[in-house]
Amino acid sequence: MMQLYIYGYIIDFIIFQKINGQLYRFRSARYNEAINNNEIINYALVCKSWFKLTRLSLESSLSYLSFDFFKPLMVNNINNSQFKIIKDPNIRLFHSYKDYYEFVNNDDYKNNNNNNLKVLINIEKPIKNFNPYIDYPNIKFQDNVEFNFKINFEDKDLLDKINNLKINKITLCGFPPVNSETQGKNRFDIVTKLLPKKLEYKDSYLHKDYSELFEMESLESIDIVGLDHVEPKTLARINNEKTKLEIAFIPIYFHDIIRAVNNVELPTTDISLRKTCKNFCQNIEFPSNYRNQVKNDFEMMIHTLSENRTIKWLALADLCMKGECNIDNLDYSFVTNSLKSLILNNRTIKELGFYFFDLIDNNIISALRETRTLKTLSFVPIKNKLLESATTIIEQIVSYNKSIRVLKLLNMEWTKIEDLYKLVEILKNNSNSLQLYSLVLLFRKSATFEHFNLIKDITNKIFDLHLNIYEINIYSLVADEKIQFQILNNKIFIY
Repeated sequence: MMQLYIYGYIIDFIIFQKINGQLYRFRSARYNEAINNNEIINYALVCKSWFKLTRLSLESSLSYLSFDFFKPLMVNNINNSQFKIIKDPNIRLFHSYKDYYEFVNNDDYKNNNNNNLKVLINIEKPIKNFNPYIDYPNIKFQDNVEFNFKINFEDKDLLDKINNLKINKITLCGFPPVNSETQGKNRFDIVTKLLPKKLEYKDSYLHKDYSELFEMESLESIDIVGLDHVEPKTLARINNEKTKLEIAFIPIYFHDIIRAVNNVELPTTDISLRKTCKNFCQNIEFPSNYRNQVKNDFEMMIHTLSENRTIKWLALADLCMKGECNIDNLDYSFVTNSLKSLILNNRTIKELGFYFFDLIDNNIISALRETRTLKTLSFVPIKNKLLESATTIIEQIVSYNKSIRVLKLLNMEWTKIEDLYKLVEILKNNSNSLQLYSLVLLFRKSATFEHFNLIKDITNKIFDLHLNIYEINIYSLVADEKIQFQILNNKIFIY
C-alpha cells in the first residue's frame, strides 16, 4: 500500500511537471502542433495499478485550461486515440458550435448519463453575422453548457444571437466607434443583461464608467486591460453583501490622484492633446470637478475593499508604466497609508499584485511585512526602478514575512545585462533569510535578442546559491519567443 502511495505521488508530480512545462507552448501553438503524450502513456502501461494511478491523476488534474492538451487520452473522444486513459472526464471543452453539435449527436453521448458533465463552448473569434440557432436549427443547449464569447463594438443584435445562454466569460474588444459614449454604454447594457461570470474589457484611450459592471451580482472575475482607468468611486460602489467577485485586475491613475491630493494642476487643458504624458499619465479625462472629490472617493474605495470578503486575487496597476513621470517631490503618503489600511484589514485577499507601481515607502513595506493573510505577492517594477524595487521587496518584505510563500517578479524589462547579474547578487545577499515555496522571475525585452544562453547562465548562478525555495521558475520573453528554466529538487529543467 505504501508503494502505491509513493508511486501515486511520483505520477502526480510528473503530470504536474508536464502541465506546467508544456502547456504554455501547446496553447501558444493554437492546437496546430502534434501533441506528444508518450511519456504519460508509458507510465500507464507499466502495470494495471500504474494505469489506475495515472488515470486518477489525469482526471483530478483536468481543467478547461489543459483539456485540449490531454484530449487524445480520453475515452469517447470523437477523434479517437489509440490510448484512452481518461475514462469519464467530467468536463468538455469545444471551440465551435459544430464540434458541440457533433458531440451531443454521437451515440456514445446519447447512451451515457451526462448529468454531472460540465461543458464550455469557447468561441475564439468575435461574434459577427452568426447565429447558432440558424446554422444548427436542432441544436439545444442544456443548463450544464456555458459559453465564452468575444464581442466587438461593431457587433449588432447580440442579444438575439446569444440571449438565454449561460455565459461563463465575455471579452469586450475592438475600437469604439465615433459615438463611443452611446455605443460603450450599449455594450455595457448588453453585458449586464447576459450576466457573465467573468469579464475582460479591452479598450483604447477612451474612458468609461465601469460602475454597472462592478455592480453585477453574477461577476466573479473582471480584468480591465488597455489604457483606461477605473475611478475609485466605482470600486467604492461594490456591494459587499451581494457581490461574488473573487478576481480583479484594476488600473488606477495613482499619479493623478496624488497630484489632485497635492492640488497640482495639470499642465494643459487642451482636449486635442488628450494625454500630456507619453506614459498615459497627467490625463485631462481626470476632470477638475472630479479631482476635487478624489480624496473622499479614494477613502471610500479603500473602506469597501477592506470590508470585502469575496475577493481573493487583487491586482492594482498604475498606468504610468515607464517611470518617466516624476512625482518624487509630491507627498503620496495619503495613497500609501490608505493602501496600508487595505492590506492589513482585508481578510480574504490571498494574492496581491502591484503593477508598474513606484510608490513603495515605509507604509507599503510595513503593511506587507505585518500581514498574515497574504500568501502570494506579485510585483511588476517600472523599467528605471527594476533593481531598486526588487531589492526592497526581497530584503525588506519577503525576508521578514514568512507568511508570504510565493513571490512573483513579473515583466522585468531590463536594459543592461549586468542588471540581471545584480539581481542574482540580491538573492545571494538574502539567501539565509529567504523561505519561500515558489519564486517566479519573468524577464522581458522588446527588441530581438539571443537570450537563451544568458538566461541559462543566470539560472545556473541562482541554482548554485542553493536557496531555501522549493521551486524557482525563470522566464524570458523576447519579442514573441518565450523560454523557461525551472529549478526543482536540486535539478534544472528546461522547457
